[in-house]
Amino acid sequence: MPETLNVETKKIKSGSTPDLAPEQKILDEWEQRCHRCGLCCFEKGIDGKGRIIETEVPCRHLDIHTRLCRVYKNRQQIESDCIKLTPEIISQLKWLPKSCAYHKKSEDTGS
Repeated sequence: MPETLNVETKKIKSGSTPDLAPEQKILDEWEQRCHRCGLCCFEKGIDGKGRIIETEVPCRHLDIHTRLCRVYKNRQQIESDCIKLTPEIISQLKWLPKSCAYHKKSEDTGS
């Protein structure tokens, strides 16, 4: 049976999780921004004019009902074109939907 992501909803505030390293707290806060829409996991193409064309074809690892990746922990190793969304690259990803919580948060706060 494919592995599915267990999403834990936990609020992290500065100093509230002393057992986590600072860099892990940042990663957890970043991951919590995701609304689990799954739109970033659908195939995209580029037309002759350089425009991004979204398709209705999901990644083979995306559960279209839960919108969760079945191989989340190992997605970059299993799927070579899977891009890990990080604060450092969000502004460079022109294909990321404008409705994406990562994209919107980056625009709002500059991070």
